[in-house]
Amino acid sequence: MDAEKFAKLAYAYAGFQNVRLAKCRVVPGNIAALLVAYEVPTDFSILNLDIDSYDLFVICAMLQAGFRPKIITMEINEKLPPPLFFTVKYSPEWYWKGDHFYGCSATAAAETVKPFGYIIESIKFNNIFFVRGDLAAGKIKDVPTEVAYESGYRNRPDRKKLFPYNEDVDKALDMSPTDAADFFNNFFEKYRGRYELEVRNGLSPWKCE
Repeated sequence: MDAEKFAKLAYAYAGFQNVRLAKCRVVPGNIAALLVAYEVPTDFSILNLDIDSYDLFVICAMLQAGFRPKIITMEINEKLPPPLFFTVKYSPEWYWKGDHFYGCSATAAAETVKPFGYIIESIKFNNIFFVRGDLAAGKIKDVPTEVAYESGYRNRPDRKKLFPYNEDVDKALDMSPTDAADFFNNFFEKYRGRYELEVRNGLSPWKCE
């Protein structure tokens, strides 16, 4: 975040005594230490993750450190439909270039977060919403990733109006999983080695170590 935007954020929250701001880069290796340093409880209420890069590695590091927010909302790369598992790999020098190459797919987010005791509440366009299982029990139904994606992105009547910049990759939505994986491997050719992409069956959780 640039200095001007952070200054505006600080001004907006100046009157809130219980709000603490931090202007620092978040990476898998420091997320737990940052939360501890700012005295964030392990069961804090809501995490909103949107860093346009190696989000999957950050959320995994946080969960592995024992933090269990009640609700997790994280940006997904909505272009890659289930069952495509896609994530940008962590690299200390990496930053988003403003194109289609960022973050992780809905399948990758689900396979990483759900083993830590979460269910999928919904997908809303390019965000996936998880609720901790002990809070969801008997109140919120776990929605399969494919179903959440269909209703929350693919079949939304206003999808093309809100995401006109996805026109060049929309064809992948009508491909078989294997063909879609081939399509994105070709589309991301210049980023070879910087990402993981495969068709997943969801039977074994992804290991982010």
